[in-house]
Amino acid sequence: MPSFDVVVLGGGPAGYATASVLARWSHRVAMVRPSRPPAGPLAESIPPSAGRLLDEVGARDALDRGNFVRNAGNTVWWAGEEARTEVFA
Repeated sequence: MPSFDVVVLGGGPAGYATASVLARWSHRVAMVRPSRPPAGPLAESIPPSAGRLLDEVGARDALDRGNFVRNAGNTVWWAGEEARTEVFA
C-alpha cells in the first residue's frame, strides 16, 4: 500500500497548487478528487493576486494559453452574511 505524507482533498486551483508546492518540497503527496462533485459542476475563478503562486507552480503559461475568460471581480456570500464584492484592478 502506498504511503503519503499529505493527502490533498480537491483538484481545483487551490488543491493543485497545494499538492504541487508540497511535492516540490519533497513531500509524498496524493491528490484526491471526486469524479463528479457532489454539488454538481462548480465555477472556478483565480484572482490576479494568485499570479505569484501560479508562477511558482509553473501553471501561469498554461492558463494564459487556455484562453479563459478573465473576470473583473467576484461577489461572495458566506453563511448568510451580506454579499461582499471585490473588484480586481
